[in-house]
Amino acid sequence: MGAKGIPIVSKNAPAVPDRFLGHAFCAGDILLELDSDNCILNADGAVSEIGLSAAKAAGTPVATLLSDQQMPTFDGAQSALEYTIRSGPVRLELGLDGGPRRAYAVFFGRLPHAPDRTFLLLADPARFTAVGSAPKVSTAPTDEQTTIFIDRVTGLIEEGTSSDVKRLVTVLETDQDSEAAPDAFDSLQQRLSAISVGGDSVARLGDNKFALVHEQSGSGHSTEELIVGLTQATGLELQAATLNTDSSEISQADSLKAVAYCIQKFAEDAEGFDIESMGDNFSGLIQDTAGKVQQFRSILERGAFSLVFQPIVELRSGHVHHVEALARFEKTSGMSDPFETITFAERVGLIEEFDLAVLQRAVDKLKPALKAEHPPRIAINVSGRSLSSPSFIENFTRTLGQHRNLRDLLMLEITESAEIEDPEAVSDTVDAIRALGFKIYLDDFGAGASGFRYLRVLAVDGVKIDGAYIRTALDNGRTRAFLRSMVMLCQDLGINTVGEWIETAQQAELLDSLGVTYGQGYYFGKPSVGLISSTAGDSASGAKALAKAVNQ
Repeated sequence: MGAKGIPIVSKNAPAVPDRFLGHAFCAGDILLELDSDNCILNADGAVSEIGLSAAKAAGTPVATLLSDQQMPTFDGAQSALEYTIRSGPVRLELGLDGGPRRAYAVFFGRLPHAPDRTFLLLADPARFTAVGSAPKVSTAPTDEQTTIFIDRVTGLIEEGTSSDVKRLVTVLETDQDSEAAPDAFDSLQQRLSAISVGGDSVARLGDNKFALVHEQSGSGHSTEELIVGLTQATGLELQAATLNTDSSEISQADSLKAVAYCIQKFAEDAEGFDIESMGDNFSGLIQDTAGKVQQFRSILERGAFSLVFQPIVELRSGHVHHVEALARFEKTSGMSDPFETITFAERVGLIEEFDLAVLQRAVDKLKPALKAEHPPRIAINVSGRSLSSPSFIENFTRTLGQHRNLRDLLMLEITESAEIEDPEAVSDTVDAIRALGFKIYLDDFGAGASGFRYLRVLAVDGVKIDGAYIRTALDNGRTRAFLRSMVMLCQDLGINTVGEWIETAQQAELLDSLGVTYGQGYYFGKPSVGLISSTAGDSASGAKALAKAVNQ
C-alpha cells in the first residue's frame, strides 16, 4: 500500500520517487503507464475505484476498462501525441467489464526518451469544470462560439510565451458534408479537442470550419503531418493552415489582435481569408491587419473623428426627444467608413478605448449646453463587448459619476449585444449605471433570438427595434404581427420602444398605431453636425429647421 492506504499495484515495478508521484497526484487520482500495445505496465493511486488490484493490473489491456463507444475518444487523444507533447483532458468512463464505470478527466502524455509508452493521469472531472464530452458535430456553429474562442486565443498564446512550449493556432476546413458523414465529423471533433490546449481550446467556426490552439510537439511535426494523421483517422479530406504569431516587425500585442481578426474573417468566409490565403500569405495578412490596428490607434490619439447627430422623434407629438451620436472618421485616417471601422475595432479589441473617447466627446458637447433653456439630449453607443470588460466598466462608470449633472441629457445604447458573453454579469453594470441616473437602451432588439434573453436579464429603459422589421412592416402581415408582439411585451415591462429606418410617413403612422414610442430615420432627418434641442419645434421638420450647432 502507498501513502494513506492508496495501493501501488505493480509489485515488480521499479520504485518511483515520491516527488514524481506527488507531482502527478497534485492534479490526479490515478496514474497508468501503458506499453506499445496499450496494456498496463504500472498503475499508481486509487486504482480500486476502476476495479483493479495488484493481481489484475499488470498486463490488463486498457480496452477492457472502456466501452466501445469510448474507444474513439481514447484513440483520438492518444494519436494526438504524434503532434503535441500532451493531450487532453478528455472525459472517459473507466472500469472493468461487468463492474461500475467511473468518469474521469484523462490527460495523455509521453516522455521524450520513451516514445513507446503512454502515461494517463486520471482526475475527478469536478476539478476541471471546462472538461466535458466533445461537442456533438450536429450542434450548429454559433457566433457566440466563435466570439468566445477568439477572446480566448490571445490569453492562451500569451500564457504559452511564459513557458518553453510554443502554442500555435491552426484553422481547418473540409469540403465534405457533415450531414453525410456525421461519425467522421464526430471523430474529428474529438481528436481536435484532444490536441487542443486544456482539451477545450477548439471551436467550430462554420459548418465545415474549425480552429484550435495547440502546443508544438517536441519532434516539430508540421501542419501537413497533422492533417495526414487526421485524414487517415477520420476519412475527411482536410485543408489547414497554422498561423504564425511571431513577427519581428510588429509588437506581440498587435500580432495577437491581428490573429484574432483573421480567425473572425476566416469564419465569415471573407474574401482573402480562405485557407489557401491563410497558409500562403498569412504573414502579409498579419502585417496588413496590424497596420490597421496602428491606424485606429492613431485615430484615437489624434481624436481624428467627429460626432454627427440624428434626431429621434416622439411619434405621437412629433417633438424631437433626443439625438443619437454617430461617429464619422477623417478621410485622411485611411479608415473613413464608419461601419467598417467600428466593426474592425470590435474585432481587434480596441472598441473599449473608442467607446470611452465617444463618451468624453459627448460630455464635452453637453456641458456648455447645460445652461440652455432646452438643452439637447444625446444617446451614445456602447459596445456589448466593452461592457464585458472590468477595466472599461471602471473607467466608464467613473466618468459618468463625475458628470451626474448630465444624467437627464445623456443616454446609452448597448450595441453589438451578441458580444455579451455573460448577460448576468453585465446586468450588475447596467444597474450601477441606471443608479447614477442615466438611461440605457438595448439596440437591434429582435435581430436575434438572444435579444429576448437580454431583455429578461438586463433592466433597461427601452429598446431600439431592429430596422429590418420596419422596412417590411407595411407589406408583410407576419412582420407586423412580430412588431405588435414586441411592442406589447415592452409595454408590459414598462419600457420605451424606438423604431429605426423610418423613411416614409406611412411607416411612421403604422408604428404610432402599433404603440411604438419613438421613431428614427431619414423621414425625420439625416445625421448632421448640429445638435437639435429636445423641444425645438412642434414637428420633426420644424426641429430640423431650428437645429443649431453647440460648441462646434
